[in-house]
Amino acid sequence: MTWILVLLMSSLPLAVTLPPAEYDREPAVKYEVIETPWHKVDALCPGHEFERVLACARDFGPLGWTIVMPKRDGSLLGDDWKLLLRHEKGHINGWPRFHPGARLVGM
Repeated sequence: MTWILVLLMSSLPLAVTLPPAEYDREPAVKYEVIETPWHKVDALCPGHEFERVLACARDFGPLGWTIVMPKRDGSLLGDDWKLLLRHEKGHINGWPRFHPGARLVGM
């Protein structure tokens, strides 16, 4: 039963919030994107109040930022993955973690 539910959920479109326009741009600072299996994102993104973390942006000071994203492996592809990446880039650009002014995209 759990596997069926996971498969059904992974085939649904993802609802992603995008940052306000002033944060929705390519960051001017150094960053890298790490893709990891979906089930490992939570472990690499500690300190969130959410039960399930989809992705995160972490500041490592002089080393730059790291964005942790799920692998594009069939559960999150194309536009959904790109929208999620835009969300995380917004955080690098200063968008607060409580998401003021978020724009809902997808359903």
